[in-house]
Amino acid sequence: MESAVRTHNTLKEEIQSVEQYLQNEEFRYNGKLSWECSLDPEVNTNIVVPHQLILTFVEDAIKHGIFHNSYGGKIDVSINKSRIGVLIMVTDNGAKLEDSSGTQNFRKEKFKLLDNYLHLFNKKQTYKVNYQILDRSICETDRTGIRVLITLKF
Repeated sequence: MESAVRTHNTLKEEIQSVEQYLQNEEFRYNGKLSWECSLDPEVNTNIVVPHQLILTFVEDAIKHGIFHNSYGGKIDVSINKSRIGVLIMVTDNGAKLEDSSGTQNFRKEKFKLLDNYLHLFNKKQTYKVNYQILDRSICETDRTGIRVLITLKF
């Protein structure tokens, strides 16, 4: 019997979940949200990833970045094969990281839970899943928003 609570998906299932969520949000935001997902055909989409790993960062980008922009915004999700494994990038053009400081405590708790989960997930896998959140205004001086780098290191 399969557990009622899913702890992991295949990467393919995770991508489908993210695309469905973004389609719904695009409709909800009535044209103020655009998005694009790209997948390198060399990536093995049957690998196991934590349930809602990518979706967590996509939701965060909309709720804490794009939602606060009156003009809306764009989210890009790209999944590429790299020399160390797989690199997943979630990029938005919403608010700067520090602009959403009113929600920083909530976000810290949310990501603390994710960190704890990834610690347990990584113990069970032969590869490691890590993430890093970058403020695009620091890395790319002509940009706003956030870029999340998720690595699956084999």
